[in-house]
Amino acid sequence: TFEWLVASDHVFLSDGVFKIYEIDSDERNTDYKRLQSFIYPDDKETALLAIRRAMEFNEEVKVELRIITAKGNLRTTINTGKVILGVDQKPMKFVGSIRDITEQRKIEHNLEKNVEELNRSNRELEEFAYVASHDLQEPLRKITTFSDRLFEKYKDVLTGDGALYLDRVMASAQNMRMLIDNLLEFSRVSRPHPLFDKVDLNFILRQV
Repeated sequence: TFEWLVASDHVFLSDGVFKIYEIDSDERNTDYKRLQSFIYPDDKETALLAIRRAMEFNEEVKVELRIITAKGNLRTTINTGKVILGVDQKPMKFVGSIRDITEQRKIEHNLEKNVEELNRSNRELEEFAYVASHDLQEPLRKITTFSDRLFEKYKDVLTGDGALYLDRVMASAQNMRMLIDNLLEFSRVSRPHPLFDKVDLNFILRQV
């Protein structure tokens, strides 16, 4: 926690703040400018706007700020503060708390990286499934084409086992085509805005 006496510009810090800022305890009584010097340059404007809003509207503010500690370490903090008014209804002091969320942000960042890596891996898997399925169609077309020609040209000649084998080849080719089509469809499942259709599950059950 901290307490900033506005009129005298003295800032009193708790032991926890000393640990976060990594400053010596002999600076227990410091001033606002000294404390502000630890704020990461890109975040100073954010801090100033938050304090100005608290002073002008007498509202509690909560802002995330990065700081560079006395030992040069970068940390992320959540800062909450509120103005206490004096008898003259003017800001007398600014009190609040500082919480170190550096580890929390690191974990979130690592999670985001893992999610990005997972999405990239999924995209590659989709592309692989699409390419593999597409390439499998070509030899299947040859099998289907020549099986059809054999059937048309030699259907009167093929009898017994010959006809049975050809029927099995043609049926297997048809099943293979359906499997490839399903694989292609499955590779598109995770894509945004999928199109949904009503399905007769009785028909599916009969097929199974």
